[in-house]
Amino acid sequence: SKFLGETVPIGPQGTECRVISIFKQVDLKEKLTLELDRLIRIEKIRPDEIVILSGKSLENPNNPLFGIAKLGQYKIDQKLKGKSDGILLETIRKYKGLESKYVVLVEIDSRDDSESMDKLIYVGASRAVSGLTVISTQATLERLGWTESQSA
Repeated sequence: SKFLGETVPIGPQGTECRVISIFKQVDLKEKLTLELDRLIRIEKIRPDEIVILSGKSLENPNNPLFGIAKLGQYKIDQKLKGKSDGILLETIRKYKGLESKYVVLVEIDSRDDSESMDKLIYVGASRAVSGLTVISTQATLERLGWTESQSA
């Protein structure tokens, strides 16, 4: 909707997207665990309302999240079907068409063309109903024109 030349959102007011930078991929688990702790303890979001979406295959042993069952004290579930009391970890592509109260996007760094990376990020980000955190390398965040959240 346009009003006097400005775009006016017509949807519900959501929370500010959080952006957290990591120096290298080995830092991902630590930053992700801290963010999950913040979401669950401070924001009071239930673990089953959070989904971690990865831009890369979870079956690749080079993915830092390959085969994890826990992050800190939090149970990680890699099964899309059925009810879980843990935090779901899935790829962005497999989660297309679904939604969750809170989404944490990870592994969005890509050496592929930027258009396909932008589409992947859009699909992942649009799965969030009320909150989104993006954790990525500084280089990717700069390419996207994003800056780290002040409180991250």
